[in-house]
Amino acid sequence: MYMIDSDSPDPAMLSTGPDPLSVAQAREQFPSLLEAAESGTETVIARRGRPVAVLGPLSMRRSRKTVGLDSLIGSGAKLWGTDIASHVDQQRGEWT
Repeated sequence: MYMIDSDSPDPAMLSTGPDPLSVAQAREQFPSLLEAAESGTETVIARRGRPVAVLGPLSMRRSRKTVGLDSLIGSGAKLWGTDIASHVDQQRGEWT
């Protein structure tokens, strides 16, 4: 099993050690992997030798921030210059 630093769950940042578990191995060892996750261990699971998943404790999971669309307001304001109306007219003309 690979152990992962909780700050870097990227498979490229895995510590050295044995190869990750294959899907079949993980399936066979699932109860013990869950116990390991409860104790704080993260396990990398690979498909065809490529790490694709990490099984670990929820307490070490980084939360994702939900970003609303309000954060996009004005983000494209300078893409069309100061005369936005002419650009809109030009775009509309391409569709007629």
